[in-house]
Amino acid sequence: MFFRSAFSHVKLPLVVALTLIATSCQSQPPSSSGSPAQSATPAGPQTTWERIQEEGSITFAHGGEPPYGFEEAGEVTGSDPETLKAIMAGYGITNTEGLLVDFAGLIPGLLAERFDVVAAGVGITPERCEQVAFANPIAEVHTGLAVKAGNPKNLHSLEDIASDPSATVAAPEGALQIAWLTAAGVADEQVLKFPNAQTQMQALQADRVDAAIMFLPLIEEQMRVLNDPSIELADPFETPTTAEGRPGITFWALVVRQDDTDLLDALNEGMAELHSSGALLGILEDWGYAESALPSPDLTAEQVCAGDF
Repeated sequence: MFFRSAFSHVKLPLVVALTLIATSCQSQPPSSSGSPAQSATPAGPQTTWERIQEEGSITFAHGGEPPYGFEEAGEVTGSDPETLKAIMAGYGITNTEGLLVDFAGLIPGLLAERFDVVAAGVGITPERCEQVAFANPIAEVHTGLAVKAGNPKNLHSLEDIASDPSATVAAPEGALQIAWLTAAGVADEQVLKFPNAQTQMQALQADRVDAAIMFLPLIEEQMRVLNDPSIELADPFETPTTAEGRPGITFWALVVRQDDTDLLDALNEGMAELHSSGALLGILEDWGYAESALPSPDLTAEQVCAGDF
């Protein structure tokens, strides 16, 4: 009895070990070379850019404002969507879907992953750079002021508005101009906010406000469409100053989420190609921009975010 107990005590671990080794070998299929197969590294989650390439399709948001982005004859077009389409075509992606979103909802909608890119004339600002990532600039633009014919309030700068408490101005909700108005000393009650350029101009037509402030290409397009002799551009109009004391010159660009780094790289590579081929200037000119709106091909979104331009 003692002999058998001692045998069992010594031999049982050896038997178990041999059994485990055999089982392990059986559970690992041999590779084609006859050696044990290596375990596959789990694939990481698919990025937005990988999904876009796989599906051959991209979704973007526009604000319904010519010439930036709007729908015409059932197709979304404008300077920013056409820039995005040209970039995507270079990667063989021709299926694009544009979604109409109020300007104030563009960045929140992007962060909520309702679409892949914003293509709506969004200006690059330090505050926005903290929330989202901008591709390199599409255009460099100035701000203009639409007024009633004859400019009865004699408004030629934001300071002119600030110095006349009775003067009111229509501003685009969520846009840069609101901060510039504040920096110039314009009181909050003098500023009426509207969701888009069309409603701003309607307010001016209806004498609800004395002026409407927005980017020059947008004002010029609205005036062309309205063809209303009761509205004109304030001329001259002094370039606004930002709260940091810089000229209110705006660079706008396509916008993505900050973690979509490979999509951002793809957009910037495409922008560089559009610059070098002259296609970007062609797109801007198609939508009424002067050649002066073409940014330097060396200017990056990072520089604009830092105010280094």
